[in-house]
Amino acid sequence: MKRVGRAELRKQADRRLRVWQKRLRRRSQARRQNGQNVVLVPPSNMSFSSNGAETIQFFQRFKDQVFRQKKQKDQARASLNWFSVDFRGVHKMSVPVAVVLAAEMHRWRLNSGAPLRADKPSRWQPHIRGMLDNLGVFSLLDIQLREHYAPQSELTLLTLKSGEKRDGAAVAELQTWIRSMGYAFEAKKSLFGALDEAMMNCLDHGYINIDGHEPRYPYAGHRWWATSCIDLRNGSLRFFVYDQGIGIPACIPTNDDFWGRIKARFPSLESDAARIEAAFEVGRTRTGQGERGKGLNKMWEAIKLANAGYIRVLSGKGDVTLTPTGVLKKIEHSAHIGGTLVEWSIPVEALQSNDS
Repeated sequence: MKRVGRAELRKQADRRLRVWQKRLRRRSQARRQNGQNVVLVPPSNMSFSSNGAETIQFFQRFKDQVFRQKKQKDQARASLNWFSVDFRGVHKMSVPVAVVLAAEMHRWRLNSGAPLRADKPSRWQPHIRGMLDNLGVFSLLDIQLREHYAPQSELTLLTLKSGEKRDGAAVAELQTWIRSMGYAFEAKKSLFGALDEAMMNCLDHGYINIDGHEPRYPYAGHRWWATSCIDLRNGSLRFFVYDQGIGIPACIPTNDDFWGRIKARFPSLESDAARIEAAFEVGRTRTGQGERGKGLNKMWEAIKLANAGYIRVLSGKGDVTLTPTGVLKKIEHSAHIGGTLVEWSIPVEALQSNDS
């Protein structure tokens, strides 16, 4: 009898998982059409970089379900059914995806959307359950876990922080938190000062009014979300700031002399990724304010001071990663990610210094 290797067994298991997920999606679609309860099933690999199309589609299905039923509730047209999310088949979830998922759960809670349940969380992969637990997702769902799990021994996430753009107390708390991280690592004051300013800049530019623009999904106020991740696998400290605004590419002016100068330096600006790159290089945003006009360059400044690490910006359909010397990678996704996510990753050894 021919022996089957581990790789082949894993392939067979993955095929069975995909078949199961497709069947469950078809059942959910049928239930949705019949006005019954709905189960949303995410892809087994939830990652913007390695499985962006399916991951973004899941978020769109989630938001469509939340706000479709909320509209029914508000207009008293139909009884409100519950829907649930089933993460049992998820084997990989990147930290950026976990941050966006937690923010979407928070928006759902703030908007009083359709009743949402977590389907059998005790059967989810422990590291997935641990990541979401650390970020505070189960608190949003009013679920009391019998046990709390560390997502991975070498990966530690802090509880997601949130506030509105003009919420002075929340912004002050965020700044205190950033500085406390610097003290904990005995880090360079100049570097954490730049990171502090960069994160504040993200808050200022998250929601810019564009004439005639109506968001597809209601805002939960002009709200931001932020967290940090200590990643011992790579020996790095990672910071994240996310908003659910229209995105950087939509904020670049298209009808003034400045736009002409951008085109002169970057002839091809059809994609969102190219527009994000251009905005970094030119160093001006739509606001036109002198100090804030170089917002993206200030976001870049933190890793330039560290002379290591990277900054990643996912906004609109664009996904751009920069090192201290320039653009490392550009990706154009098939759909809008639903806002702007900025990530800084800085090696711990680059943070620490004897001179302060």
